[in-house]
Amino acid sequence: MKKTFLLLFSLAAGFLHAEVRVSNLELKGGDEASRKAYFAQSVRLWGHSKYPKDPQERINLVTLANARCSFLLKLQGRIDPQGKLHAQLGMLKPSSANWFGNGFFSFNVNGVSPSKASVEIVDLNSGTDRGSVTFLYSGKDFTAKLTVTLADNDDKLLLEFKPESRGDAVQNNTCEVSFLCYPSSHAGGWQEGLQLRRREALTPVRTLPDSGKSVSLGNDEPWILFYDLAYDIKGNRGEGPCALMFDPKECISREVMIGNYACGLKFRYPMNMASHFILWDFHNWSNESARRFMNSLVYEY
Repeated sequence: MKKTFLLLFSLAAGFLHAEVRVSNLELKGGDEASRKAYFAQSVRLWGHSKYPKDPQERINLVTLANARCSFLLKLQGRIDPQGKLHAQLGMLKPSSANWFGNGFFSFNVNGVSPSKASVEIVDLNSGTDRGSVTFLYSGKDFTAKLTVTLADNDDKLLLEFKPESRGDAVQNNTCEVSFLCYPSSHAGGWQEGLQLRRREALTPVRTLPDSGKSVSLGNDEPWILFYDLAYDIKGNRGEGPCALMFDPKECISREVMIGNYACGLKFRYPMNMASHFILWDFHNWSNESARRFMNSLVYEY
């Protein structure tokens, strides 16, 4: 899908370039310096005035920002007795809803999920045309790299995930990649917003209602836009939709689930091959504006 990525990046590229800033703030439980750094942030993860005392608790707040927007990723978990971090990757900004703050990205490689694998941040790159962060996951018989990239003067993230088998153990020949979002608003929680939320999704060829069931996506559906009819910026409600694009030629299967609360995507890929995704958080966009934008995209594989 490289042609698609390059084309979509170029659509948003400007003539003036400024550095894409990438940074990581590591917060350690029971550490006074980390506690002070945490309360200096605009986000709260453990409650308004709480900070964990357990020294095994860890959160890495990774920021990718340019002159146009800022994304805040959260890698939260615990250090095991061997000193390795086991953590979930969430997204806290631009929106508090949309891509799930406690785990928007997940995988299953040889039966191992992110919480069972260890993870470390192996690369942080700031640059004039783009910036990126790479997470290295390790399991007993595999490693997997997730690289998240933000281009200059752009408002979307490029993700590349590549698992690689190692050793002589019997391997599965496929792996699973999944995404989780809460379009536009949590509406106070599952029960509180049950009667208010009206989730829906759009692909290039159809509209998918809230069914709570998994639906397969066709080769002619390389992107999907998630939104809520009740929580629309046009009516001064919610935070705006979110969307994901992928390459149907890369994956073996793909399916989407539209629920009243959470919405999810699940893909199956061959092992030892890279998969690519583009993520949008249409913070403060109306549903109609996001629909028009997605329908106007020109892409090729």
